[in-house]
Amino acid sequence: MNAQTTDTLGKHVRQAYEFFIKNDVWIAVGRSTPWPDEENPPAPAFTSAALDEIMGLVKPDPLKMAVPDPEGEIEMYAQRFRGLPLPTSLEDALDAGARWVYVAGWLMYDQFPVVTFRQEGVFSGVVLKGGVPPGATVLLPEQVQSYGILEAITNREKIKRRDSQKNFVEFIIEF
Repeated sequence: MNAQTTDTLGKHVRQAYEFFIKNDVWIAVGRSTPWPDEENPPAPAFTSAALDEIMGLVKPDPLKMAVPDPEGEIEMYAQRFRGLPLPTSLEDALDAGARWVYVAGWLMYDQFPVVTFRQEGVFSGVVLKGGVPPGATVLLPEQVQSYGILEAITNREKIKRRDSQKNFVEFIIEF
């Protein structure tokens, strides 16, 4: 007898939805140290568990379930996605086949540290230290007890922030 098992779309959508409803998802930037070849950052390793030299974190806004759509408003790596309307339920996500989550946030010049960075990442399960104000949208490393799980990482060319500049960081995470 030949038996075969496969993951289902429902499993992937449920995983995406469980990530989407978490309240402990943060975007981080790191790595001030130059790459060996600054013009060609290395591809991140599948086994990456952390960013190098984390400098700060920002709460995602927006965080949306998403589906591929050639007319969609989100463009990532030459592919377009459409964000599902909020609030999104698991049933809506299943109906749409939404196994992607759009995670984005602004590094605002007047709130986020003025740093030079070469890595961006998304963490879930971030645990804050005591004393962090409720509703905080920016964290410094000393305010974090645990970074949790690194869900996505990008190695990039250097971004040198200025005190009059804001930067937009975004990801599409596929589950």
